Amino acid sequence: MRNKRLSFVLMSLALTLLLGATISLAETIDPNPPDELLQGNPTCTDLECLWEVEFKVDPPTSGTYPVAGFGSITVDFYDGDENLMYVDWSSDFGINAVIVKGSNYANVYHYDPAAFADTYLHAPVNPSGGYANISHLMFCGTPGTSVPEPSLVLLLGLGLGAVSLTSRFSKKS
Repeated sequence: MRNKRLSFVLMSLALTLLLGATISLAETIDPNPPDELLQGNPTCTDLECLWEVEFKVDPPTSGTYPVAGFGSITVDFYDGDENLMYVDWSSDFGINAVIVKGSNYANVYHYDPAAFADTYLHAPVNPSGGYANISHLMFCGTPGTSVPEPSLVLLLGLGLGAVSLTSRFSKKS
């Protein structure tokens, strides 16, 4: 009787681990699911916002692209599993949406608040069931904020430290 209980407990544990691994594998298939799927060839204007920045990367080529008056966007296109093309991006100004176009549809990734980077973006699934190749990207934004320069952060910290020390010495007098 004891051996049956032990066998049952071990079998239950093995099934639980197997089920957990299966669920975990299913979750890693799309590490960054899009927020919206649009048909056709959408632009930032189609997202119904007034954007200050509408920047297109076409063809999909890795590199750093200057965006006049705002800064730059760096993109890295690479192949993932099952012929899936991913793109990672970073920017030195805030981005509110990225449109990843492939075939007859586009995946839209929204960011609220604005983001400065993201990874594993991809084109939608084709009607055939496979992922479309990325044909181009569109970056949309109203960059009201930017990543502070390290020297600015250091200067701000030194200024706050000086104010703190000054107020301490003033109180002792």
